[in-house]
Amino acid sequence: MTKAQLQRDLSYLIAGAHRRLYSELDNVLQRIGLTVEQWRVLEALREQKGCSMGELAEMVLMNHPALTKLADRMVASGLIHRAADKADQRRVLVHITERGNAHFE
Repeated sequence: MTKAQLQRDLSYLIAGAHRRLYSELDNVLQRIGLTVEQWRVLEALREQKGCSMGELAEMVLMNHPALTKLADRMVASGLIHRAADKADQRRVLVHITERGNAHFE
């Protein structure tokens, strides 16, 4: 495939658009001390009354181990918290905190 053909390929165009948008968002979020991944977690949790780590991983397109490490850092910085599900004490739900909401805004 030539360079000209590659630059017309839909997957190439989508990847390029994603890279530019991610870079621009990252630049904005760095000013308030968030990463793009943290912002995606906060965005996903804003409309939820808590969700499991598995549900959150699907929403933010992250694998479980990476999300667990990210969530640990976000809990430590007060952006999110974990709590037992009132309906099923064996299940842990993740919630956004007031500080997390403020950072997102």
